[in-house]
Amino acid sequence: METHVDEMKWERDAHGWSKLLATWRLCDNAGCRRARVCRGQGDACLKAKFPLLPEPVREWFMGFVWHKQEQIPFDDMIENLEGSGHGQALRDWLEGGQAQAGADATAAR
Repeated sequence: METHVDEMKWERDAHGWSKLLATWRLCDNAGCRRARVCRGQGDACLKAKFPLLPEPVREWFMGFVWHKQEQIPFDDMIENLEGSGHGQALRDWLEGGQAQAGADATAAR
């Protein structure tokens, strides 16, 4: 029972990260692009699309995870990610400023 609950939580978390990172932009499924959210398996989507995200966006995510693992306070984490430029890179990606990077990655597949 515990394993099933853990799997459900991981799937929900993966959907959340997919939404936050806008992996739907890189999806072949038109339904995901229309909905602007992963409509499939969040875990599979995140694993497949994460490598296709612009490098600074991937680095933002890895920085977020590292700060959390190291138990660095949230405000310090944000300051570090902003200072490195990764926060702006994420915002640019989410606003479509790097939409071409996603189109290029999709075309390369």
